[in-house]
Amino acid sequence: IDEEEDAPEEDEDDQIPDEITQQCLLPDVKSSNLWPVKCRIGEENQTALLLMRKYLPLKNNEKALQIKSVVVKEGDCSYIYIEAFKSNHVKAACEDIRSLNISNLQMVSIKKMTDILRVINTTYGIKKWIMDTC
Repeated sequence: IDEEEDAPEEDEDDQIPDEITQQCLLPDVKSSNLWPVKCRIGEENQTALLLMRKYLPLKNNEKALQIKSVVVKEGDCSYIYIEAFKSNHVKAACEDIRSLNISNLQMVSIKKMTDILRVINTTYGIKKWIMDTC
């Protein structure tokens, strides 16, 4: 018996092309915006954690911070990116955080958002380091 004949035929109309699937993941005008916020050099990661610590206790409160995420991009010194719908939401989240300067907020364009949020799969020489130390 030929196995190929018994296999169910896949209808080409049932499969969605990868391009369309990927297009659905891209930000559009209804998506929240990214706001670059000037930060003290070297304190980007600590400041992002501080914002997260500020967000968590207030999340079920009427004074909840209206931000979606905080991004620290490797190699982009002195900036963190805050995802929110309005600049006022970013300003409220950054209130009382001395390492941030919110005086000149400019929204990131939709085209640049994909570059900032791109995840690069990197592998570090951990195996090599372990082999060298043994």
